[in-house]
Amino acid sequence: MAGAAVRESVTFAGRSDQVREARAFVARLLGSSHPCGDVAVLLASEMVTNSVRHSGSAGPGEAVTVTVTVVVGDAGVRVEVTGRKADGVPVLRPSDDEAEGSRGLRLVEDLAVRWGYERGDDLVRAAVRHLFQALRTAARHQG
Repeated sequence: MAGAAVRESVTFAGRSDQVREARAFVARLLGSSHPCGDVAVLLASEMVTNSVRHSGSAGPGEAVTVTVTVVVGDAGVRVEVTGRKADGVPVLRPSDDEAEGSRGLRLVEDLAVRWGYERGDDLVRAAVRHLFQALRTAARHQG
């Protein structure tokens, strides 16, 4: 990521009703005119939901931290979600048109320029990087 960065974090209770607050935090930080705004909000929502549903982040007293980094001059956004470590790791599953769930990581895969995770002793951090669509398209044609 090139240029100066603006980085802000907020921690939410590890409850499903807090996913809405995480979306609102990302939307407020980026503002309505940021070219990555809508996609960054969606990606943050999916990652917070996964953290609450599939890790120990939903336990009593547990929390999820959302960190957004905006790089000036790059039109890029990095969203990190840190929560309690689960037994498993994020796995991209095949799509099933009849299933009610299991589409979150598919959205992340399809919309993010890059995504991944790292595990610590008690925590797992998942991150996605998104660039404004025109920049992604130009980069694909150049290389």
